[in-house]
Amino acid sequence: MKTVAATEMKNRFGRYLDDSRAGPVAIEKNGRTVAVMLSMEDEYGAGRAREAEKGGYLGVAESAAFVMKRGLANIRGGHQRFTEEVKSSPRRRR
Repeated sequence: MKTVAATEMKNRFGRYLDDSRAGPVAIEKNGRTVAVMLSMEDEYGAGRAREAEKGGYLGVAESAAFVMKRGLANIRGGHQRFTEEVKSSPRRRR
C-alpha cells in the first residue's frame, strides 16, 4: 500500500486520486495513518465483504473445512457425481 503525508496529498491530490485506482493510498498525519483513499471498485468489494460477514460468512478456513467434510461425506455415501462431472468436463487449453 502506498503511503503519503497529508500535506503531500493536499498538494498533489489528482496524482494520488489516480494512484488509488491501482491500490489503496494510506494518508499519514504526524507519522500516524489517519485515512485511506480507495477506488470505487475497492470500496464495492470491501462493502460486499462486510455484508457477507454480517450475513454469516464463515471465512476461508471454516469454508474449506465445511467443503472437505461435505466432500468426504459424499464420497463415503457413494455420491461421486461431482468427481465424475469434473472428469468428464472438457478441459480448457491455455
